[in-house]
Amino acid sequence: MAESLEDLCTMLNDLNSVSQQIGFKMNMDKTKIMFNVLVTPMPVVIGSTKLEVVDEYAYLGQIVQLGKCNFNREVNRRIQLCWAAFVKLRHIFSLDIPQKPENEIVQPVRVASNDLWI
Repeated sequence: MAESLEDLCTMLNDLNSVSQQIGFKMNMDKTKIMFNVLVTPMPVVIGSTKLEVVDEYAYLGQIVQLGKCNFNREVNRRIQLCWAAFVKLRHIFSLDIPQKPENEIVQPVRVASNDLWI
């Protein structure tokens, strides 16, 4: 976040420069720019890469939308992620696990020489 576009460019270029000095590299594919209604969108270039301007993006697993309180898209995204995970694990839910007969009695069993019971 910055108060002006110039401040933003300076901060991002400084971050990029210092990151490279210590052996890190900014992932420009994941670095996005959002503008609020008070700022005229303009290109932001870091090094030789022009950053993408977006209206929303996923940050730490959550959709960020500047100035919007509508969570429908985020809720729908999470529902889709849950269904995708469920489909990947559907084989677990379809296993035939033998059921214990209702009239079977389970007795405690002494294990080894100590007083543990299972």
